[in-house]
Amino acid sequence: MITLATASNLAARLGGTATLTAWIKTTQVGSAVTWQAPGLTGVEETGGGNDIFWGWIDNTGRIGLQASDTAGAKSTNPVNDGQWHHVAFSRDSVTGVVKVYVDGVLNSTATSATGVKTTPFASLGRIEDTGGTIDYFAGTMDDVRIYNRVLADAEVSTIKNIGQPVSPPATTYVSDLPYQAISNGWGPVEKDKSNGEQAGGDGKQISLGGTKYAKGLGTHANSEVVVNLNGQYTSFLADLGIDDEARAFGGSVVFQVYLDDLKVFDSGLITSASAIRSINIDVTGHNKMQLIATDGGDGATADHADWANARLLGVTQSAGLMSGSSTTLKTATVSVPATRAQNNDNDKNHNASHGCEGRDNVGDRHHDQQDREDGCEEEINASQIGSMRKQKAHGNLRRGPVFL
Repeated sequence: MITLATASNLAARLGGTATLTAWIKTTQVGSAVTWQAPGLTGVEETGGGNDIFWGWIDNTGRIGLQASDTAGAKSTNPVNDGQWHHVAFSRDSVTGVVKVYVDGVLNSTATSATGVKTTPFASLGRIEDTGGTIDYFAGTMDDVRIYNRVLADAEVSTIKNIGQPVSPPATTYVSDLPYQAISNGWGPVEKDKSNGEQAGGDGKQISLGGTKYAKGLGTHANSEVVVNLNGQYTSFLADLGIDDEARAFGGSVVFQVYLDDLKVFDSGLITSASAIRSINIDVTGHNKMQLIATDGGDGATADHADWANARLLGVTQSAGLMSGSSTTLKTATVSVPATRAQNNDNDKNHNASHGCEGRDNVGDRHHDQQDREDGCEEEINASQIGSMRKQKAHGNLRRGPVFL
């Protein structure tokens, strides 16, 4: 049994859109009831639904991810065969889509509950419970990583092969993302063109005050465009104004930006005679952005509203130790993985030579560490996983607390 108690509230990282990856080895049989099952981390809110279960293990040894009381995704096969498996779980809190990966391959997808789960929890190796009944994971966890976005399949495979995930591009144009046009006052929202007329693709090159733009969104008040951020960007930048194609006809627009349904920017009234308005908005940690253009209260005639050169700056740090005060670091690496096949053989040979065969000790993938006491309990390198207190509990080494 292992428990890593962190100094940070993990709900701030794992309650919303996130990905968790880890190497695990266990023979544990869990429960068919999610809130009574052991797991890698999470929390059960007794009598409520503000809870989440990362890596919960069912009564057949399968492992899964679920939010609230809505069934989630589980691996198609058991992972409790006593061998090392790389598992990964991702969740999009906006859509509710959850995914389970086993040994670097997408294994199961489902739609669970949406929304951010805020009940606090602060440990790895157990599902906490506000009612006091804690369900512990019995086995070994290694190389635990937490990301504040949904990783792509290729990134999960890279991590499984002991690599680092690919960072998002330094700059991503909004028009290159799969944005959703909720409404537009005249014709469709145009990609990399001005609004034009009612047919799609009939706009011109975006132009503000004589400045031409190759990228951006051409809209017409009243309009709304939704962009899924997945917590993987730091800044939103754009030049705002009435497109030159409509300047001769007047026009007045108010540009607004919402992040996760909260308004964070309002341009005030911008007319066809206004100077270009350049914005730079912090979007760190947010999952959804709404770009809205209203008609300024005087009708929508000639309100061709350009989000010129609209772009997002990506989080450039792809790895690092998670800090309780940081909102931009994306991973928490508890320890460094070794070769799995080699260590499974090492486990067997090492335990047999010390009369310990059949025991499953914490950290037994790293047999360069000196065994302690009866040769079956291993010393943990505290420099790998932070300040640590070691204690003997029922023949198994318990890790805790670890301050990340």
